[in-house]
Amino acid sequence: MAESHRQSKQIFVDRRPLWIVLFDRMRRYLFLALFFGVFALLLAQEGPSGLSLEGYKVLCLFVLCVLLWSTNLIPLSITSLLAISAVPLLGVMEASQAYSFFGNKAVFFILGVFILSASMIACGLSTRISIWVMKHWSNTPSQLITSIYCFAGVSSCFMSEHAVAVILFPIIHEIAQSLNLKRENSIFAKGMYFAMAWGCIIGGAMTVLGGGRVPLAIEMLEKST
Repeated sequence: MAESHRQSKQIFVDRRPLWIVLFDRMRRYLFLALFFGVFALLLAQEGPSGLSLEGYKVLCLFVLCVLLWSTNLIPLSITSLLAISAVPLLGVMEASQAYSFFGNKAVFFILGVFILSASMIACGLSTRISIWVMKHWSNTPSQLITSIYCFAGVSSCFMSEHAVAVILFPIIHEIAQSLNLKRENSIFAKGMYFAMAWGCIIGGAMTVLGGGRVPLAIEMLEKST
């Protein structure tokens, strides 16, 4: 049994030349460097006659985005963000004018908040913080409910309230399952879920980072005054 297990774990030796192995592992970065290098070289050149400088820059940006979309060297969402942000960075038009085509510049602020929230969720930092808070402030049911409420409220001040709810919901659900609590009959279970909900709602309304309502309201106020 042990011999058959050792035989199944055979070591694979790649006999290809070293430069082919390196190219295979680094081709994504090499192609990215090539595309952006050609893009920078084209921007340094003068455009064809009859085409404005801004139009030539947009044409170069369009070709770069088409290459990135077709090869999928980077995620499509990153390419889309690159296309949006590169227009004002290249001096084609003002940032406010470029963002106005998307309805409201507050949309990009909200988008940045969601990117920040997604990175915290992906690396597991938010889950570690929530578990640490509940571990140190959950000696009694009232302390646990208070810790959930406070963590949801404070976290929603710095990241999207929806992301905070996504983090806390499975943790609270696991606590309720381990204690065999029924959401329909248990006041303790209802208290935990309501603490999460109201903490997210109140914290999300306190700062501009918590949700989309405050940035949109500020933008509407700026336009009306």
